[in-house]
Amino acid sequence: MPEDVVVSRYRLSSQAIHELYDDMRVDLDPATTRSHAIPGMTKLLAAPHFTASGFFQTTVGVVGGMSQSTFSCCLDQVIEAVIAHIHRYRYFPPNRQGLMDLKRAFYALAHFPNVIGAIDCTHVAIIPSREREAAYCNRKLFYSLNVQMICDAGMHILDAVARCPGGTHDSFLLRQSGLFDDFEAGLYGDAWLHQQLASIMVKVEIIPSPVPNEPKSVLPELLSHPCIENPELDLPLCSRMWNSEHF
Repeated sequence: MPEDVVVSRYRLSSQAIHELYDDMRVDLDPATTRSHAIPGMTKLLAAPHFTASGFFQTTVGVVGGMSQSTFSCCLDQVIEAVIAHIHRYRYFPPNRQGLMDLKRAFYALAHFPNVIGAIDCTHVAIIPSREREAAYCNRKLFYSLNVQMICDAGMHILDAVARCPGGTHDSFLLRQSGLFDDFEAGLYGDAWLHQQLASIMVKVEIIPSPVPNEPKSVLPELLSHPCIENPELDLPLCSRMWNSEHF
């Protein structure tokens, strides 16, 4: 299958699919070969095809050679495997050296001092349950999940929170995240997060684009200023790339 068709169908490259399978094959491969057990790779391919296409489970199951009920079980198995291994792909460096590397990368990119991540939120369209339909209606008047993401200077995702309805304000989402608690506890020292529109006024100080040589004492004052647009760090672009790859 041509690579462009693979990416279009699964939102993942062939290399990424094989790497995922190598990491999760213990969780996905059948424990027995009896009764025509479904191979782990078939399960893995069916799950991203379902999320990328938006087709019904029955349709995706037919393509994968399985019934809807069997595909539903396989989908649960793949999701559980991804959750079990997600810490290998998405995390903040746990040590001082890793944090310093993040800071150096942001400073080299756009002279952001002491920044360890760029934060923003994106809306992922969904079909909500009727019971909480109003909560999922966002300010753009469509139903969604409000997903918070933090990336490094190379636009690699470090953290994501995808459990809040679309009607949730970005600042509330941040306060409910484990990352907020980590900053409050001083786990990241005096580090900053960068956001293009500095509107979240919390102890997890989110800065616009301060001048590198400005003394630290004036940095909080910059929070009240409009954000200086920086074309080199496009977090909304990172959000759009993530949406196109995973949804």
